[in-house]
Amino acid sequence: LAGLVPDDLASIPRDCMWAGTLAMLSRVVCALGAVEYALPLYDLLATFGERNAVWGSGFIIFGPVSGYLGMLATTFGEPDVALGHLEHALERSRQLGSPPLVARTRVEMARALLARRSEGDAERARSLLEDARGVASDLGMASLAAEADHLAAIDRALMGTEYEGDVYLDPESYISVGRLFCSLLEADVSPSGVLRSYVAALEAESGDLSDDDLVLGGVI
Repeated sequence: LAGLVPDDLASIPRDCMWAGTLAMLSRVVCALGAVEYALPLYDLLATFGERNAVWGSGFIIFGPVSGYLGMLATTFGEPDVALGHLEHALERSRQLGSPPLVARTRVEMARALLARRSEGDAERARSLLEDARGVASDLGMASLAAEADHLAAIDRALMGTEYEGDVYLDPESYISVGRLFCSLLEADVSPSGVLRSYVAALEAESGDLSDDDLVLGGVI
């Protein structure tokens, strides 16, 4: 990312590709949790929060700019700000008649709600994820369905709550593995290396992986 992004984001040419380029760059920044880029991108896009991000004359539509503002705000730690943008993006996506955009916006709203965790947020996040998961499955949006499942697993880990048909571990189990994960990263072990080590250790110990093991590995 550092090799692709110019030192000054404002130097990206303001041509017919600018809004769409910043929208896709925002998605990458949020996926990587690159906080150092999130706020500068937010500042660049904030003026256009009422518009849709497009390429050219609209031959590719990336959806409401407010959706990307919401994602960026979640990334730099302002879930209240994020939810304001995402509520707008959800309504705009409905007006556009785009089920994929509606589903993706619901996932991002759930992410912000789980980050904020005020009273009632977890319940609303679960409802949003369930709706988004259904649409994603119907439309063949496998990556979005997986994203919804991942957020649901994080919610289960944080709450220590059992869902019908699902397994869970108590929050302390996730915290312990999280600490181990961070210590290995500090030792310059890659995330994929951490997961491989985790699976290898489990297989060496028991010869098989339980459902709980798989849930924990999925959260990692």
